[in-house]
Amino acid sequence: MLVILQFNRKTDSIQLVEFETAANKLVVKNPRKLILLCDSTIQVYKKSDNKKGIMTCMLKKLTAYNELNDYKSFADYSVETEKYAKNNNDKLGILNLLYIKAAMCKKLRLYAQGYRYLDEAIALSKEIPENDQLLSIKMSLFSMKSFFMGDEDKPVNEILNLRLAVIKEFEKIKDKSIITHPGTCYSNAAQSYIYKKDYDSAAYYFSKSEKISLEKNDYRSLWYAYMGFIDLHNLDGEYKKSLPFCDKLKELLTDAKITSNNKNLADYHKRCAAAYKGLKDFDQFVFHNDQYNTYKKRVLNKNEKLLVSSLKYNENKIIEKDKGWTRNLRIYYLILLCLAVLALAVILFFKLKLKKESDTKNLKEKKIEELEEQLNDAFAEVIELAKSNDSNFLTRFIEVYPSFYQKLIKNHPDLTAGEIRLCAFIYLNFTTKEIAYYEHLSLRSVENKKYRLRKKTGLEGQTDLHKWLMELED
Repeated sequence: MLVILQFNRKTDSIQLVEFETAANKLVVKNPRKLILLCDSTIQVYKKSDNKKGIMTCMLKKLTAYNELNDYKSFADYSVETEKYAKNNNDKLGILNLLYIKAAMCKKLRLYAQGYRYLDEAIALSKEIPENDQLLSIKMSLFSMKSFFMGDEDKPVNEILNLRLAVIKEFEKIKDKSIITHPGTCYSNAAQSYIYKKDYDSAAYYFSKSEKISLEKNDYRSLWYAYMGFIDLHNLDGEYKKSLPFCDKLKELLTDAKITSNNKNLADYHKRCAAAYKGLKDFDQFVFHNDQYNTYKKRVLNKNEKLLVSSLKYNENKIIEKDKGWTRNLRIYYLILLCLAVLALAVILFFKLKLKKESDTKNLKEKKIEELEEQLNDAFAEVIELAKSNDSNFLTRFIEVYPSFYQKLIKNHPDLTAGEIRLCAFIYLNFTTKEIAYYEHLSLRSVENKKYRLRKKTGLEGQTDLHKWLMELED
């Protein structure tokens, strides 16, 4: 999270703000073009001796190298950037550099080195007078450290304390416009509260995230807030409450306010599938689950390539460091080979797991179809027995709907066989006229039977008996 630096010279201030706006758009969409933009902007700032502007461009260029997975260029240019910052005693620039290095370490899973960068930056921040720029960088450092700890399954209370510290720093900032995604700090804290099963606190922080994200048109933070609400409602078993937030996620994707990349689409379909599964809407569940598996595979393939890049990067560092030491080099190659085998084993495991999940899903779908077919046949049989006034009607009805029958007699054990038979007709949605016809009774007689049934079960006179019986089964 790089802050927008302000200068005394008005023209340079405007140029740097414009540069930051363009750089933020290019860093993901076209990082190679961002590198060219940084180089050309640095030349402009050199003419006016704008050291802070040059430092900002250098940091953005490093971010572009990180996005391109060009770790050799990243390592070389970070040395040049650090030297420039130290020569100009730019402590804020050094803080930002340490943060970017830590972000690179997280990407490569080099957690020990990443922790060292973060701890060094946090210690350095104590030497700098407090201002909005410093508070913004401290937010980034605490947030990054919490993600490191999350990846390593550290205690949730330690992670939560860091995320609450991020919020504390944010609330001290006077000019909050320098924070690109202010709502994220609240969403991150809310996620920690979910892990603690403190759902009230989680809902509070998700609501704060949603509010500030809508105010600032911060769609990325809004995306995380909506996903958090879905997770919260699904965990609480309130699946219907998840659906409006699913629609809001879809709207963000449709309106291109959030990038429709594989990870975002996988996150969207995963949460929709969980909600519809809880609602037992199997058609929607199967659709979203299939979509989730499709995008999840693409994410795994991307992670696989990133892992290969990580191994290559580590291999190059080892070769450079231990050049001429043949014995040690062989040992390191053996370690890399073991890591590669382990990586392939992990990939194979996930592929087999996905296949098993797919087979299980197909088996469940087949069983559901068979059960639905059996239920449809049994329903048709019961209807025919009712219409023919067959003496076996009630017996067969109890066999087909045992759960309903058990709940009915449990709640109302004093019902007679005739009253239970009447309940069966009503449950099957026969009208008063149809019951009278098939039971060879008058309409008046059927109405009297319904009246006595309401009175016996303690129902009000206007109560819909069919709806009451359906709710009784639920």
